[in-house]
Amino acid sequence: MTEILVTILRQHSQSGQNYVSPKITSKSLLFYHVSFYIENNILKLTNLNSLTEVFHYTYQYITRVFYEITGVKLHNFFINEKIKTAKHFLESSDYTVTEISALLNYSCTHAFTRMFKEQTGMTPKQYQKQIKKLVIYDANVETK
Repeated sequence: MTEILVTILRQHSQSGQNYVSPKITSKSLLFYHVSFYIENNILKLTNLNSLTEVFHYTYQYITRVFYEITGVKLHNFFINEKIKTAKHFLESSDYTVTEISALLNYSCTHAFTRMFKEQTGMTPKQYQKQIKKLVIYDANVETK
């Protein structure tokens, strides 16, 4: 979410206009709460329809408000958060790809691997190997 806000502020400042603090509206608050909820409950969320129970708005309304505020589709934000979490697990844990896909509520490892590759250009295993090579390289550079 912070990345989105920074992007909006940069775009606004690059346009040559003076920055004016945005008015806090019910829509901006909904956006904030939804994005915060997704970020902090990514391992619990099985699908985005459950947001309707949490926020008491229709799914269509939540997705429309999210897009109006960010220009990003809610589903894409959700996928990006899952991939960000997967990267964290691949970088800093001993979880297998199968375990990570289960933690992130994918129906199967194949679906997780396909989505990860669509988003990053590499499979989770390739990503994990690349990270390990970087760590080994960094360790070798530091010891010289």
